[in-house]
Amino acid sequence: MSNIIYIEIETAIRQDHSWTPQVGQKSLQTIAVDLKNKTVTQKFSTGKTSIGFGVNLKSVRNDFKIISSQFQGDGAVLFSVSGQTATGIHVMPNINYQFRFSISSKIGHLTGQHDGYPSYNVAVNGNTVYDYKQGHVGQLLGSGDTVLPMTRFSIRNR
Repeated sequence: MSNIIYIEIETAIRQDHSWTPQVGQKSLQTIAVDLKNKTVTQKFSTGKTSIGFGVNLKSVRNDFKIISSQFQGDGAVLFSVSGQTATGIHVMPNINYQFRFSISSKIGHLTGQHDGYPSYNVAVNGNTVYDYKQGHVGQLLGSGDTVLPMTRFSIRNR
């Protein structure tokens, strides 16, 4: 078993109607948890918004971070991450989330909250542990209106 656990948090607008606008990945935050060296690191990427006629806008207000991390004596780690981005159309509200993880070499727990739009997918070592199908664009207003139930998952390799 690897000492590094990879977590991917994706926000995306999924095609749920033939007229769904701005379909595609909006952000991908990748977290590497190294249990041996006791580090939690991250990187992120954001998508683009197509407004037609070959015009693509970069995302704005990008803020992805590891809020806190605490390694326990038994080799487990507790940490929180947050993400925020918005379409390049500046008047649109932010996509927001905050997740809390508790992870050991074999088991993990996930809690947190996110907007009701767009869709959210959390994968651990390539295995989906949480998948949320988007509501409507009005659920971008505010932040964290969808609360995750405590989600327990096993740590498996890809």
